[in-house]
Amino acid sequence: MIFLIIFNIIVAASLLFTGYYIKRNPHDQFTNPKLYKSEFIEQYGIEISKAFKFAGIFVIVFSFVTFLINSEILLFSTSVVVPFGAGIYALIKRKIVTQKTSTFAIIFLTATLILLMSIIPIAYIEPNIIIHKENITISGVYGESIPLDQISHVQLIEATPKIKLRTNGIAIGEIKKGYFSTDTLGNIKLIVHKDKKPFLHIETENKRHIIINFRDPNKTLVIYNSIMQYRKQ
Repeated sequence: MIFLIIFNIIVAASLLFTGYYIKRNPHDQFTNPKLYKSEFIEQYGIEISKAFKFAGIFVIVFSFVTFLINSEILLFSTSVVVPFGAGIYALIKRKIVTQKTSTFAIIFLTATLILLMSIIPIAYIEPNIIIHKENITISGVYGESIPLDQISHVQLIEATPKIKLRTNGIAIGEIKKGYFSTDTLGNIKLIVHKDKKPFLHIETENKRHIIINFRDPNKTLVIYNSIMQYRKQ
C-alpha cells in the first residue's frame, strides 16, 4: 500500500509538472511549430495544461480517498488510467493545431490501456479451490490441479518467504500471483491476496511449493482444514 501511494504521488507530481511545462512552452510540443498558427498553439497549450493539472490533482485526491478505504486495486487503477487518459486527450486536442487526428496513436494508447486494465480482475479476483478425494483444483490464470497423493506436506505459516524476484506473475501491492524466486524455497508459486497470516503452504513430492491465502483469514483456515480431512481418509 505504501509503495503504491508513493508511486501515485510521483505520478501526480509528473502530471502537474507536465501541465506547468506545456503552458510555459507550448511550441515545444511540435517538431516544426512554424508550420502552424501561433494562436492555435497557445490555445492548445492552455487546454492541455489545464487537463494535466486537473489529472494531477485528481490523482492526489483520489489516492487519498482510496487510502482511507484501503483499496490497492483502485490505487493502481488511478496511476494507470488517469495518465493514459490525459495522454489520449492531448493527442485528440492536437487537432486544434494540426487539423489532423493521430488515429493510430490514439488506438495504440487505448489498446495499451485496455491491456493494462485487464490485469486488474486477474489480480483482484480470488480463485475457487475445490477439494476432491483425488486432487485439489485451483481456478484462475495461475490455477492448477494437484493430486492429493503427490502432496507431501501441508501447513499454515505466518509469513511468506522473502521474495528476491518476480519471475512470471503479477504483483500489485499486497496481491501476488504467479511464480516468484525466494531466499529459502527457491522458485515458488504464490496466490496471495493480502499480506496477512495465515498462509496455506502446500509442498509436493517433487519439491514444488504453492502458498495461498485469501482476504478473509477464515477462508484460508477452511481450505486448510478441508485438505487435512481428505488426506486423513
